[in-house]
Amino acid sequence: MKVSLALLISSLLLFAAGCGGTPAVSLNSLYTKQQPPTLEPGIEGKWLPEEASSAEARNLDVRNDDSGCYQANAQKPAEKDDNPSGPELYSICLVRLQDKLFFDSELLTKQFGTESVSPNDLGNGIVRGHVIGQIWLLKDMLRVARLDSDWIEKNTPENFHVRNGSAAIITASTTDLRKLVLEHSNDDSIWGNFFYLCRPDIDCVSRATEDRLARYPNDAKTLQQAAVFYLSRGDSDKAVALMQHAVETAPEQELNHAYLALALASKRDFAGVRRELLLAQKLDKDDPESYADYIGVSYYLEGNFQEASRVFSHGHATEKEPSAQSVLWNYLSLARAGHRKEAEAFLSRETAHFTGSAEDNLLLLEAAGHVTNPPWADFAHPKDQEDESVVFLYAENCLAQGDLKSARNAFEHIINKQDSDIISQVMSKLELARLGFQVSMKRRRRSSTS
Repeated sequence: MKVSLALLISSLLLFAAGCGGTPAVSLNSLYTKQQPPTLEPGIEGKWLPEEASSAEARNLDVRNDDSGCYQANAQKPAEKDDNPSGPELYSICLVRLQDKLFFDSELLTKQFGTESVSPNDLGNGIVRGHVIGQIWLLKDMLRVARLDSDWIEKNTPENFHVRNGSAAIITASTTDLRKLVLEHSNDDSIWGNFFYLCRPDIDCVSRATEDRLARYPNDAKTLQQAAVFYLSRGDSDKAVALMQHAVETAPEQELNHAYLALALASKRDFAGVRRELLLAQKLDKDDPESYADYIGVSYYLEGNFQEASRVFSHGHATEKEPSAQSVLWNYLSLARAGHRKEAEAFLSRETAHFTGSAEDNLLLLEAAGHVTNPPWADFAHPKDQEDESVVFLYAENCLAQGDLKSARNAFEHIINKQDSDIISQVMSKLELARLGFQVSMKRRRRSSTS
């Protein structure tokens, strides 16, 4: 079977919003002349994706095409279109089965430069594909899900589908396809992940977060992601309440305790932070040592630099691979505790014998004053894969050197950077507050941090 570029485009891009998983594609439509599509005027108009920062995200403009279906013009958000490519045009046919609303979408054209290409242009031997999914029309928001390839492969007979790479291609008849989606529509696993589109000017991340919580009030991952979202918006009370519920629901999951520790840190409840980190450490069978540094950081942010130094010193002595971060945390703890000479001697000694990565060496040299203007301090040209924990250490070193302005700039950069690491973001807010600065947060666009 020859699978076309058109099939791959339609299976991967339509309604894409960084939702993960590979959607299944059907060779047959979900509708027939005897069982035609339905009209739902509420779907018309402009829609923006929840995760606008995703590389797969598309803005949609949906219009009635007078054929009983709709046409959707899909365009990358302008701010993420680094390599401009033209819009894609899809046909979207809605099919109502009992009280459920499904969709059947097909690629009509895709723009390549000045050329518009349709599946018909690719030759007679090309297989056409239909992306099948379920859609919920909510107030100013669409909840969307597509048939999941892995589910199809595991739960349907061999004569129902074939596998092509990561995609399942459904070969079953329209009748069997309709029967399948209706019978299993309430089983979330058939759809993979849900994602959302909202009307312009709607806070889509907030609305989607609320919808997920309403659907999965006891799901650990949902609660953790929601807590991160509320922390990024400065709502510590909500984040703490969600993670306390998660711990009550599943106390055996170490990540629930870890996220609760993070939420408690945002409220400066450092005793609570350490309680939850110790519980997480006890439950983590794979990497319990990873929590030690966070316990040290909790003492540091609390202002107990002596105890922080003790924790970091022990961690550095027992670590399997050399790490600049453990050296720097201990150096900073000693310096902030008033042991400047001891701190400088420790840093000099460790830097001279350090055998870690080039970036880690650069970190140590910068802390020792041998490197100026390190790459992580260039906030005018931030790196795509920037490590906010490195920027945070740079800010702390600026504080240790008395450069309050540079430290503040670095903390605010972490807080306002799109998709910033939530741990560094919370710590930066705590440090700015401790220094007496009001936290200045720019309005994030449409995506939450994770």
